[in-house]
Amino acid sequence: MSRRKNWSYQAILVGLPVCAIAAGFVTTAEPEPPRADALELSVQAIEPAVEPVQELRGVNPSVEHITTWISSIGAGAAVGDLDGDGLANDSCLVDPRSDSVGVLQVETGSDADAEPQSVLIDREDGIAGLSYEAETQAPMGCRLADVTADGWTDVLVYFWGRGPVLFVNQEQGDFEPHELLPGGESLDWYTNAAVFTDLNGDGHTDIFVGNYFPDGSELLDEGSDRRVSMNNSLSRAYNGGHNYILLGRSDFPATPFELVDDAFTENDARGWTLATAAADFNGDQLPELYVANDFGPDRFFVNESSDGNLRLTSIDGGSKGWLNPRSTKLARDSFKGMGVTFADVDDNGAYDIYVSNITHPYGLFENQLLYLNNGDTPLGGEPTFRAGAEDLGIARTAFAWDNKIADLDNDGSVELLQATGFVRGTVERWPEIQELALANDTLIANPRNWPDLTNGDISGEAPRVVMKRSDDGDRFANVAEASGLDDGGVMRGIALADVDEDGDLDWVEANQWADSRVVTNGCGDCGDDFVGLRILHSTEAGTEAAEVVDGLAPAHEMEGFAALGASVTLTTDAGDEKRTFVDGGNGHGGQSSSDVHLGIGADAGSEHTATITWRDAEGTTQSTRVDVGTGWNTVVLPWQA
Repeated sequence: MSRRKNWSYQAILVGLPVCAIAAGFVTTAEPEPPRADALELSVQAIEPAVEPVQELRGVNPSVEHITTWISSIGAGAAVGDLDGDGLANDSCLVDPRSDSVGVLQVETGSDADAEPQSVLIDREDGIAGLSYEAETQAPMGCRLADVTADGWTDVLVYFWGRGPVLFVNQEQGDFEPHELLPGGESLDWYTNAAVFTDLNGDGHTDIFVGNYFPDGSELLDEGSDRRVSMNNSLSRAYNGGHNYILLGRSDFPATPFELVDDAFTENDARGWTLATAAADFNGDQLPELYVANDFGPDRFFVNESSDGNLRLTSIDGGSKGWLNPRSTKLARDSFKGMGVTFADVDDNGAYDIYVSNITHPYGLFENQLLYLNNGDTPLGGEPTFRAGAEDLGIARTAFAWDNKIADLDNDGSVELLQATGFVRGTVERWPEIQELALANDTLIANPRNWPDLTNGDISGEAPRVVMKRSDDGDRFANVAEASGLDDGGVMRGIALADVDEDGDLDWVEANQWADSRVVTNGCGDCGDDFVGLRILHSTEAGTEAAEVVDGLAPAHEMEGFAALGASVTLTTDAGDEKRTFVDGGNGHGGQSSSDVHLGIGADAGSEHTATITWRDAEGTTQSTRVDVGTGWNTVVLPWQA
């Protein structure tokens, strides 16, 4: 018997008691699932910007037998206004089938034909004017923000095999690439997450960059003789890529971003990051940061920056309770953090944290996580949380990645969405993955000890997930199939926006090794039951008061740019309060529009008040109250003196 087979059988024997206990959990009969009214959703494919040329990536020889695993991520989508027409109906799409990044206008309806407006990257032409090696580098995702503050949204693309590139919008969708950092082409980073926000509180947009494989892995180099280092544990791995913060300056690209490589301790910085999210939890207008990690615990950082000096402190967020497993304790979870988003799920005025994980019966079963905010956080203090996923019926869904929270039918109660599925193939590979899960941690970092996953299928037909409040209001029910999403998929990203400007949220889904798709929300007559806010910083010096304009006004016409990170409390005509923020790219493979959308229900009235808090160009916290109407509004805030 070979040494490898001997190890495998020993691992199985040692793990038998564990398997028996686990089987008891995954086979326990559940009560009848709750029911909820279906939504009206329809789906259509988006034409790829570049024709597909591959079904797997070329990889380092040391991981060739697990190419399907290595090739399982990289599809991405972001939605916003890139052509300056005021509508959030433009998308940046990353397609692994051609390692391309395309920009296109998204159309809804069964006869829609989305045509790419421009191709930012493809394997043949690379990146205009910059060094790019298609044989060893590949785009993995994109994020949108007006980094140059000129009223035109720019595109950030992050990669495996090099540093990130910012495509500066030259107006009308013409983009010019720039390195974010000097020597970015020589950085062998493996980035899977990024978010725009003002982390140090100086009034300028920064970027958190979350990396996955260790820096310098030569992962996509088919001619490399270097052995790739895999995770050194399935539940406590701290040997992943290094995470960084890039501090922004007011005159990019004349001044590059500043790399901060010591923002985190070594363990906090190297956690196989797949997703991230940022928002102000404690009222000081400094965003807290959540980092979702594969193969180990996530991280939640309270922001204690002052006078432009960055300081992030890792906390555990409170007790899990006696009857809950360890994985329900914030930042003490194990296994897979694969998507994260923030929103007030239970309507107590405080942001909750929704984290996607793996829940595959008889596979790996790590609860989907919902950390409910206790709502008692002092100004600038540490928020505390309690477990909520099991009680609300969302703990057991599927093999899940990106997730989003939004009110899809404008009734005042949010829905929870997840991108699902892992690897689609012809051979069931869960038995091999289970065997790996029982292995000694000292063996896992060496890819030679991983099983052959050729042609593997691992949750390749996962169900779609759209969780809606049940009829009794106590739990959530999955209405995806009943709403028209009846096909399984291998999804990675969800990007929400009111694409067709009818008042309800649609979305673009990024799919791995398949066409991206647009999901049209046919909410019927619910389109009037929302308040939408496009919140901009004014670039006009001397602006003293906020200005409110009906409808969605183009940022460049208003001489403004998206106020990423600004906090919003909406008080409806009926007296209800809702809290949210301007999102700079929270999640894994998808970025929703930065426009704020809040469902308010049919009886909320028509005249509302929004309290908005932000930091100006000097880093000073400001706040204002403005009157807004039902429907879309554009709000322009003072920013520079």
